Amino acid sequence: MADSLLIELRALPHDTTRLKLLEKLVLTEQNSPHYIEYAEEMFNEAQYQKNPKYICSSTYFKILYYYNKNEVDSVSKLVNYVKPIAERMKYYRLYFNAQKLLIYTYIYSEKYEYAINEALEMLKIAEELDNIDGCIAAYSCLASAYHETNRKKEEGEVLRKAHEYASEQKTSSTQVNVLGQLIMFSNDQNDYKSLKVYLDENKQLMEEMLAWDPDMYESYFNLYLFSTVFQSYYYTGIGKTDRRNEIVIVFVNDLRNAVSRIYCAFAGGDAAVVGDSGGHLETVEQFDLVLELYVIVLEVFQVQVFEVESGVFQLFVDFVHDLGGISLVGVSEAEA
Repeated sequence: MADSLLIELRALPHDTTRLKLLEKLVLTEQNSPHYIEYAEEMFNEAQYQKNPKYICSSTYFKILYYYNKNEVDSVSKLVNYVKPIAERMKYYRLYFNAQKLLIYTYIYSEKYEYAINEALEMLKIAEELDNIDGCIAAYSCLASAYHETNRKKEEGEVLRKAHEYASEQKTSSTQVNVLGQLIMFSNDQNDYKSLKVYLDENKQLMEEMLAWDPDMYESYFNLYLFSTVFQSYYYTGIGKTDRRNEIVIVFVNDLRNAVSRIYCAFAGGDAAVVGDSGGHLETVEQFDLVLELYVIVLEVFQVQVFEVESGVFQLFVDFVHDLGGISLVGVSEAEA
């Protein structure tokens, strides 16, 4: 995909068609170690063309990169750079999302009260502007800060407010983020009825996103992983461990194939190195080896497959170690 876009890029003039293609390249290659290179190229091109809209979006892509690497100073510098531009353009969705990422860096630095105060201020500004995206971003920040400070009642309240707003939105990424928080909250509270509702919403949303843009499948792999983990927790919680096992088996085989593709793409190796059992893993121990390889690939090539914000990768590592003696052979397909 990237090769064809790069070939097309060389023939384009320095106008908005070039910026649009660069943006597509960044989006489709967000799991690639070259992601930041494409984001930088897009940023430089936007500056060359003096195009504030694409200056904002390319800066936001860079913010995401440094946010996922937990480089607080870089995030802060870029957010402070882009906010005045976005405000002048009334590009408020990006303005508030950038501020949200900055607040999350405060949360990760355990500056919880500071994060809460910043989020409340952001909510005030968003309400004054009657900006739904800003309200959702502020509520999401508050939910994360309340979660870290064990304020469960407040966390549930702001998440339900965020979901009420997000349900009216057509922006998939906003809905994904809010649903992810509600799924984790419901699981923590052992509220399996609500968990099932939010998992079903999340599944439908992912299907709609992929139907709209099938090329984004691998970029959405972290969402698939997240959904699988919590589907498994749901079926464990209601006592249907056989169904849980079916889901795990299917996902493990998909993960093996993903690891093989990444290994071959970046190391030039043979996919068979990731086990050779006719395309299926046979033991939990074998899966542990695949997972270990996946970690190595991520570290060596700095492939940002899983968002730090949701802690998806660590969540899945913990989940794998809880699997016990599930047999991973004999099932090749099951409905997720």
